Amino acid sequence: MSPLLAWRWFENRQIYVVLTNPFVSSHLILTESMLSVYKQAEGITPADEAAFAFYALVTVTAVHYHHHTEEEEYCAHRHT
Repeated sequence: MSPLLAWRWFENRQIYVVLTNPFVSSHLILTESMLSVYKQAEGITPADEAAFAFYALVTVTAVHYHHHTEEEEYCAHRHT
Protein backbone atom coordinates (compact mmCIF):
# COMPACT_ATOMS: atom_id res chain seq x y z
CA MET A 1 0.00 0.00 0.00
CA SER A 2 1.41 3.36 -0.95
CA PRO A 3 1.81 6.04 1.75
CA LEU A 4 -0.93 8.10 0.14
CA LEU A 5 -3.36 5.18 0.17
CA ALA A 6 -2.40 4.36 3.74
CA TRP A 7 -3.09 7.94 4.77
CA ARG A 8 -6.47 7.93 3.02
CA TRP A 9 -7.30 4.69 4.82
CA PHE A 10 -6.33 6.32 8.11
CA GLU A 11 -8.36 9.47 7.37
CA ASN A 12 -11.50 7.43 6.80
CA ARG A 13 -11.32 5.72 10.20
CA GLN A 14 -12.35 7.08 13.54
CA ILE A 15 -9.18 8.03 15.39
CA TYR A 16 -10.13 6.12 18.53
CA VAL A 17 -10.60 2.91 16.53
CA VAL A 18 -7.17 3.22 14.94
CA LEU A 19 -5.46 4.00 18.24
CA THR A 20 -7.20 1.34 20.31
CA ASN A 21 -6.40 -1.63 18.04
CA PRO A 22 -2.87 -2.14 19.45
CA PHE A 23 -4.23 -1.74 23.00
CA VAL A 24 -6.95 -4.33 22.47
CA SER A 25 -4.66 -6.72 20.61
CA SER A 26 -1.97 -6.71 23.30
CA HIS A 27 -4.52 -7.29 26.06
CA LEU A 28 -6.12 -10.12 24.11
CA ILE A 29 -2.72 -11.82 23.73
CA LEU A 30 -2.07 -11.48 27.46
CA THR A 31 -5.53 -12.78 28.36
CA GLU A 32 -5.19 -15.77 26.02
CA SER A 33 -1.74 -16.53 27.47
CA MET A 34 -3.07 -16.54 31.03
CA LEU A 35 -6.02 -18.69 29.95
CA SER A 36 -3.59 -21.13 28.35
CA VAL A 37 -1.67 -21.47 31.62
CA TYR A 38 -4.91 -21.96 33.55
CA LYS A 39 -6.24 -24.62 31.16
CA GLN A 40 -2.97 -26.59 31.10
CA ALA A 41 -2.40 -26.48 34.86
CA GLU A 42 -4.68 -29.42 35.68
CA GLY A 43 -3.01 -31.91 33.35
CA ILE A 44 0.61 -31.33 34.30
CA THR A 45 2.53 -34.50 35.13
CA PRO A 46 5.44 -34.52 37.56
CA ALA A 47 7.82 -34.87 34.61
CA ASP A 48 6.42 -31.67 33.05
CA GLU A 49 6.35 -29.53 36.19
CA ALA A 50 9.62 -27.67 35.55
CA ALA A 51 8.74 -26.87 31.93
CA PHE A 52 5.24 -25.75 32.92
CA ALA A 53 6.60 -23.60 35.74
CA PHE A 54 8.90 -21.87 33.27
CA TYR A 55 5.99 -21.39 30.83
CA ALA A 56 3.83 -19.89 33.58
CA LEU A 57 6.71 -17.67 34.74
CA VAL A 58 7.21 -16.32 31.21
CA THR A 59 3.49 -15.54 30.97
CA VAL A 60 3.38 -13.77 34.35
CA THR A 61 6.55 -11.85 33.52
CA ALA A 62 5.01 -10.67 30.25
CA VAL A 63 1.89 -9.44 32.07
CA HIS A 64 3.99 -7.70 34.72
CA TYR A 65 6.24 -6.06 32.13
CA HIS A 66 3.28 -4.95 30.04
CA HIS A 67 1.48 -3.33 32.97
CA HIS A 68 4.66 -1.73 34.27
CA THR A 69 5.32 -0.26 30.83
CA GLU A 70 1.69 0.80 30.49
CA GLU A 71 1.80 2.66 33.79
CA GLU A 72 5.14 4.29 32.98
CA GLU A 73 4.26 5.34 29.43
CA TYR A 74 0.53 6.01 29.41
CA CYS A 75 -0.50 6.82 32.94
CA ALA A 76 2.43 9.14 33.54
CA HIS A 77 1.21 11.41 30.75
CA ARG A 78 -2.19 11.80 32.39
CA HIS A 79 -0.67 13.38 35.50
CA THR A 80 1.42 16.02 33.74
